[in-house]
Amino acid sequence: MFFNPFKKKKIGLALSGGGARGLAHIGVLKVLHDHRIPIDYIAGTSAGSLIGSLYAGGVNITTMLEIANKVKWKHFFRIVLSKTGLVSSEEIEKFVISLIGKKNFSEMDIPFAAVSVDLQTGEEVVLDKGEVFQAVRASCSFPWMYIPLRINDRFFVDGVLKENLPSKVVRKMGADFVIGVDVIPRVDKVEDFKNVLEIFDRALDLFILNQNQEKKKNCDVLITPIHEGITSLELDKAQYLVELGEQAAKKAIPDIKKALSRD
Repeated sequence: MFFNPFKKKKIGLALSGGGARGLAHIGVLKVLHDHRIPIDYIAGTSAGSLIGSLYAGGVNITTMLEIANKVKWKHFFRIVLSKTGLVSSEEIEKFVISLIGKKNFSEMDIPFAAVSVDLQTGEEVVLDKGEVFQAVRASCSFPWMYIPLRINDRFFVDGVLKENLPSKVVRKMGADFVIGVDVIPRVDKVEDFKNVLEIFDRALDLFILNQNQEKKKNCDVLITPIHEGITSLELDKAQYLVELGEQAAKKAIPDIKKALSRD
C-alpha cells in the first residue's frame, strides 16, 4: 500500500468490461502503481471485474503482466452446448482461484465489488459479499454465450447489460475521487466486417458507448485506451492492449495529480 500524499481523498477505480480489451486495464494499473497513485476502492464489470479482482486480491503488477502474455481463451470457458448457453464460465472461477485463492470480499487487500445483472428481473446487482471468484464469474457471464450463473434461484449474467463502467458503484463504496477506465473502442467508423461476430461486437460496442455517456459523468478522470477497431475476442493482441493502457494512463497522470492536489 502507498502513502496517500493527495490530502485525504479516497481514490476509486472503475474498470469497464470489454472482453479481451480488458487487458488494457493491466497497463493502466501499472502506470498508476509506478506513479504511486494509491487505490482505495475498485469496482469492475465483466473483464474489469476479472482484472480488478486480481489486483484487489494482491496479485502484483509483474505477475499480471506475465499473465497477459500467457492467457488463452481456454482459461475462460469450456464448451458444453447447453440449451441456456454455448459455454460454461466455470473456468473463470478456476482462473481466479489459481491466482488469489478462494478469498471472500472481506479478505481482499483493496475493497472490491463486481457488477452483475439478475437476468429474471433485469436489476443491476453489486456483488460485494461472499466468494470473490463466484462474483467475478457472474459478472463475466455474457448471455447467449455463457450459461447464466445460478445462485440461490437467481440467474446472474454479465453486468455490461446495465453498468459497464461502474463509476457510481465505486463512489458509493466510499470513493471521493473516481478514475474510470473504459476499454470500449472509440472508433468513428469501421470500414468492413469479416464475419457475423465482428458485426455483433460492433453493435454491442455502440450500445455500451451510448450507455456509458451517463456513467462517465461520475468519473473525475476518464481513461479511454482504445481508439481503433480491436474486437472483444482478440486475445492475440494482449501485449499491444497492455501497451495501449500504459500509453493512455501516462497521458492522464498529469490531470490525475493536478485534480487530486486541489483542495
